[in-house]
Amino acid sequence: MLKLIILTENKKENRVSFVPTDIKRISKIFDVYIQSGAGLMAGFNDQDYETAGAKIFISQKAAIPTANFIFKLSKLTSKELKLVRPNQVIFANPCLIANPTYLKTILKKSLTVVALELLQTPNNSYEKISGEIKGKFGALAAAFYNSKLYNKNSVGKAITGQNNFLVVNYSITALTAIKTLLALGVNVTLLEQDQNLINNVNSDQTIKDICALSNAKLSINNSSFETLITLSKGADAIINTTNGIATKTKLRITYDMVTNLHKGGVYIDLAAEQGFGSDITSKFNLFKKPINTINGITCCVLENIPSLYPQSLSIAISQIYADLLISTPLENIKNPMEFVVANINIHRAVMTSIKDNHGIIVNAQLAQTFNLKLN
Repeated sequence: MLKLIILTENKKENRVSFVPTDIKRISKIFDVYIQSGAGLMAGFNDQDYETAGAKIFISQKAAIPTANFIFKLSKLTSKELKLVRPNQVIFANPCLIANPTYLKTILKKSLTVVALELLQTPNNSYEKISGEIKGKFGALAAAFYNSKLYNKNSVGKAITGQNNFLVVNYSITALTAIKTLLALGVNVTLLEQDQNLINNVNSDQTIKDICALSNAKLSINNSSFETLITLSKGADAIINTTNGIATKTKLRITYDMVTNLHKGGVYIDLAAEQGFGSDITSKFNLFKKPINTINGITCCVLENIPSLYPQSLSIAISQIYADLLISTPLENIKNPMEFVVANINIHRAVMTSIKDNHGIIVNAQLAQTFNLKLN
């Protein structure tokens, strides 16, 4: 059997890659090991996993080098990266833009990294749950920092029909943020260049109903990147939900756009796990200081919001992982490791995610995406 290990998560991550129910499913075809305490923050103890068929390990030094598959929702630590060996398959968040050391290790050791947390699956179970949570948090944070009604020390203005918040790039997170802001009575402008996505928003009946009740207005602007600076001058807040690097239709926020907001404006970056949604937040590395004031503008990085709901989201992502692994038949395969990697590459859901710079990352694709030369 191929060996599959599940690592404990980093400090701010409360979820776990697999829950006991799915361990029962995959332990029939994989030799499953889980690090002691990995599921505690999500409500699952070591005994739950042992009962489901997993073996408990303590030492990463012994477990990581001998594994075929490594699972972790957060990015691997520098210590863990030193232990990985060539040609392993790692299911974890690469956070490639914010972590160049990780990127170099992936290339050097010929690793296959699958960021399944960001994967678009057919039923969108995880993406929908986590996206809605992030969207609500982002909208409320923008309102909180922009309004005297929420924060008496803020230099921003109260939430009224005169407010205009920019939401950049369509996603489930963006759609939820838009609905939340409209319900608060805030006028919203969505910036999106993909006409199919624009049509999705225009046909959303819930948005129409919310606008009718709150008298707030939603505008959609398919402006080019160059005109965003002008648009930002009239905005009270900018909320961005993607890193804007992957495709030509995605817009990336620049330093000038953010600093052109009026004094007291707010910039909310919900794309921290993807390597930040703008130049300004990556430049100042707001992971270390999630809230900064720059030229009178509050810049806020909301990191790892889904980990606030560890059990429900662990169940959702565990099912996605298990479904993908179980869909790979290993019987009578001469080289099961290569077959699994090939199957991941052609898996429809993963192929969809490649287009958005999420999901599977392999050497050739990675090098091409970041304009790197392979040794």
